[in-house]
Amino acid sequence: MKEMKAAHEKQFRRARFRPPEEVVQQAKQSFESEWGTIRQLEQLRHELAEGLAARGRREDYLRGQLHSLYGPLSFLIEANARCFEHGENLRKLSLEVNPNCDPKGPNVSGALECWERYRTQIAKNNSDALSLLGRSWGWLDQEDVSDVGAFLLDIYRAGIEDGVTIPIEFYMTNRTIPLMPAMLIRNEFIDRIRRRVTEKQAELSGLQRPTNEKG
Repeated sequence: MKEMKAAHEKQFRRARFRPPEEVVQQAKQSFESEWGTIRQLEQLRHELAEGLAARGRREDYLRGQLHSLYGPLSFLIEANARCFEHGENLRKLSLEVNPNCDPKGPNVSGALECWERYRTQIAKNNSDALSLLGRSWGWLDQEDVSDVGAFLLDIYRAGIEDGVTIPIEFYMTNRTIPLMPAMLIRNEFIDRIRRRVTEKQAELSGLQRPTNEKG
């Protein structure tokens, strides 16, 4: 019995097992399909990680822009817009009660003095805005440079040309490049900064996850 068992085992040890070709092909296809799925999942995981990283970088950048430049700049221009509007209202009221523009007329001198004080406050805010832009220019979006540059020129002109007599010909509108007086308030600049702050706040809000979101 032992010899028969040994001979039987020896016979099957020499025989090589060959599964049917159909089974081999099915196993191969199954493996390739599962491996392809694994590769796709790995690629998706990589893309998700990159997307989250890019989202985080964009969120940090927007926060930096709003904190370092657009937020403080928006405050200064909003303060100026309101000072200018209120000062103009005082000036118009003074003209209503004093149509002859008599600086010593009733209730006029005080209104005009207040208007000059508001102009002084606006000039200070503009100076603060100039310092802010100097410190944080790198945060400025490229498409905002033109309007901001016009605002900067107004600030410089208000300081450099103040008290200097400019020939009236420079202000003639029929010149190729008319030289207009420097502006305390530039509406294009105000509108642009308001729009930028609103856009960046909306984008940042969309990038942030709700506080109850997990994962």
